[in-house]
Amino acid sequence: MRAKATPAPFRRPMSSRCAGRDEAAAGETEEAPAEDAAAAGDLPSFTEAQVASGKAAFDANCAVCHGDTLTNNTYGPPLAGEFFHENWEGAAAADLVAKVHTMPPSAPDSLSAEVYADMAAYILSVNGLPAGTEPLTAESGGTISFAQ
Repeated sequence: MRAKATPAPFRRPMSSRCAGRDEAAAGETEEAPAEDAAAAGDLPSFTEAQVASGKAAFDANCAVCHGDTLTNNTYGPPLAGEFFHENWEGAAAADLVAKVHTMPPSAPDSLSAEVYADMAAYILSVNGLPAGTEPLTAESGGTISFAQ
């Protein structure tokens, strides 16, 4: 009898994480603090309305596993703080939106694209990224970067 598979942690794909670290180790790229990225226009954009909608959707669909503060999780990994920052620093915003679409593990992609984008915006907001004027979508540009 096969053992039941456990869901993958809420991390971005390994290839993206390793690629960024390998380049930085080789001295090819340098990570900029959030302030520099914001000045360059590289941070993902999301709206305050998305944050509000995302919080409501997160509370209804995600808090049972990830906790209502995104760090007081009972099953899923924390979506705020050091663990999240270590796993998502330098990632494309579109990668986070895509990862959110894989939730919940029992019913991936079961919500609308708008709801998933709103929840990703809420997660970014809780982690200190500022709201902007353009909504976050699965096709959004921007690189996730947290103040050091």
